[in-house]
Amino acid sequence: MTRNYWQIAAGSRGRDYSSYFLKTGMAFVGGESQVATMAQVKLGDVIVLKSGLSQILAAGEVVERNGRHSGNGDKEWLRDFDGWDLPAYCYVRWHVPTEPLETSGLTRSTIQQLPRGEHRKLADKLL
Repeated sequence: MTRNYWQIAAGSRGRDYSSYFLKTGMAFVGGESQVATMAQVKLGDVIVLKSGLSQILAAGEVVERNGRHSGNGDKEWLRDFDGWDLPAYCYVRWHVPTEPLETSGLTRSTIQQLPRGEHRKLADKLL
């Protein structure tokens, strides 16, 4: 099975939702292009939770819960999450390092494929 690697941001300065991602075992996004990207995330894919352009907070594998690995618009609590409409989500079994992993080359994008091999290697180590 070929799996894809994704990077996801959990908010921005002053609006960091990484603790919610980790606590719920999920990753979630809003906005038309981000929702379209989340729809491409498949069961078994790897997600890297990033902070800024230089820290990896966690990595996880997309997993199934109750027969599904993702959804869009069916969780009412994500439709007004701290004032944001974040309808698209996937379930993730997160692995969190004791300290964030320092790196370089992460992008500003909310969610996108993780193209750099060194980031994939860091994710694989966490898994």
